[in-house]
Formats: sequence, structure tokens, C-alpha cells
Amino acid sequence: MGKLYLDNGYPNIDYIWDSASNFVTVTSSRGTGKTYGVAKRAVETARNGGGKFVWLRRWGTQILKARTPVGNPFARLNKDMGWNVQAFSLSADMVAFYEAAQNKRGKIAPDGALLGVGTSLSALANVRGMDFSGFDTIVFDEYIPLTTERTLANEFTAFLDFYETVNRNRELQGLAPVKALLLGNANQLANPYYIGWDFMSTAIKMIRGKQMIYRTPDGSRAMIILQDSPISRRKRQTGLYKNAPQDFIEMAINNAFYVDPTRVASRPLIEFDYLCTIGTIGMYRHKSRREFYICRAAQKTRAYDPQGFGLEQWRKRYGLMKTLYFENYLTFDSYDTELIFRGYLGMI
Repeated sequence: MGKLYLDNGYPNIDYIWDSASNFVTVTSSRGTGKTYGVAKRAVETARNGGGKFVWLRRWGTQILKARTPVGNPFARLNKDMGWNVQAFSLSADMVAFYEAAQNKRGKIAPDGALLGVGTSLSALANVRGMDFSGFDTIVFDEYIPLTTERTLANEFTAFLDFYETVNRNRELQGLAPVKALLLGNANQLANPYYIGWDFMSTAIKMIRGKQMIYRTPDGSRAMIILQDSPISRRKRQTGLYKNAPQDFIEMAINNAFYVDPTRVASRPLIEFDYLCTIGTIGMYRHKSRREFYICRAAQKTRAYDPQGFGLEQWRKRYGLMKTLYFENYLTFDSYDTELIFRGYLGMI
């Protein structure tokens, strides 16, 4: 497990935080200490003059809960470290994190310099134009949605837009770029970020091969999937997990992403006519019945580049595939093919 885990079994947050990559996704099973460790490092960094943080959530209602005792992401750290980091309202969709103390009038008030702010992706339109020049880190907590949680429309683009709002032109000015740490539990492989960064196939290979770190060739992005966690192994012996169904244990303990194999089956290509290729995925139509087979049998003719204008052209011509998907007329050769195809259709 090397550098990714400390001797006590918790993730080595300093190793993850100090990664040279601008964007780092960190995914694990529940309760392994990743959010706790990153929150601790974020506060300590801000206190020591190393730059303030932006604590990001998907929806405004989620970040506003930070003002409550049970919703404060620093509540456990306050207890363990003797801190009193609290959230104070800045606007209808933003909070400010300060060390707090009782003032002369007996009210809890900020006591010291600003540590960070909390906001949401859904508030993007309201934060554009703000000055984030003193903020060096974005922590996106719960970036992978629950299987029951809806995402924003064009969420991946919204996240990149938010990052640009905070980062501005730092690199053009000779400054280090903002670091974005995206923290999530293993809920859905079909999430906007694995699709947007083309991490899907790599993530599946990592899980199958027990690989925990992947960096893009240019080093700008890193994907970390914390597997075989010592903390997760200990949690197996607790009362909840001794009495939980296996699928819950696989997701919560074993970092197993939700997989729906309903539309996955093998089909003989001889029964189908070729339609087109998008990226590495071939689309085929059955010769005698209303069925479409989507598989890794790409061809060079009628091929669309899934980047930019090619994807736009493909969506215009084959946009009906989204309806056919929901009507169960599409079959896929594997679940990862299905997830990538859904991403091309804009369904993630």
C-alpha cells in the first residue's frame, strides 16, 4: 500500500495533498478518513498562511447545512483538536469559515482571519466575478453523487467553469495553479468526472488490478482509488456491517461502485448492420427487429470524434438513441461501454 496509507491505517493526506497534479480525485469506501484528513490539512494550511480554501458541494442546501452543528464539516476536528471552526453566512449561497469565540455581547463571532469559504456548484452564476486570489485549494466533498441523487445539467463543464473562476490567470502570471481535491465514496462509476476526464476505462482496470494511483501523461490530473483500506477491514467487525446486506457492504466497505448489468449481453454481430462509430464504440442495428447493439467493435467508416464538433454532429444525428435507451432497445457488450455511451449522449 506504500505511501497512500499511514501506519495507523488512515490515508496519507500529506502525500495526496502535495501531489503535483492540479486535479486529484480521491475515491474510497465510507468512513476511511479522507474527508477528515483533508479538512484538517485545509485548516492548518490556511492558519499557517499557505492559502485559504473553498469547500465545495453540489447543491446550495448542502453547503448551508455547514452552519448547523451536525452539518459543519469541521465538527469532529473541533472536538478532537480543540478548535472551534464555524460557518458564518456571507450570502444566500455562501458561508465563511472562521475560528469562532464568544464576543463581549455573549454571541459566537469570528475570531481571527478568514480560513475559507463554502459554496456550491449550483451557485456558480452568483460567484462569477468574485476575487479568489487568496484561495489556493478547492475541496469538492462528495463529488460522486449517490445513486439516488441528481446531478447538475452539464455538471462537469460547470465544475471546470467554477475552477476557472477561482484560478483565473495564475499560471500566466507565473503563479502556481489552484489545486482541486475531489473527495467521494464509491457510489457510481457513471459520474460526470470520470466521464469528463475519460477516466472510466482506467478506473475499471484499476479496480480489477488493485491499482490505486493513476496520473495522466502530462501529470495534470491524478485519480486515486483507495482500495484494501485497513480501516475498512476493521469496520467489517462492527455491528452495522455484520447485519448489512452484501451489496451495501461491497459499496460501503469494499469500494465497489454500483453496477447495473440489466442492458449487458453478448450479441452475434452477423445479425446486425453497422451504423457508425463514436470514439472506440461501434453502433449496430438488428437486421430484423428493433434492437441496437453497442459494443467495442469500432470501424473506420462513418466514425465520429467524441471531442468537440464531432460529438455535436453525432448527437444531432443519433439523439434518438437517448429515447431508445430508456425504452430498452439498446444492448451493450459491457457495463463500461454502456457508461461511456451514456456520457456521449450527455446522460451523466
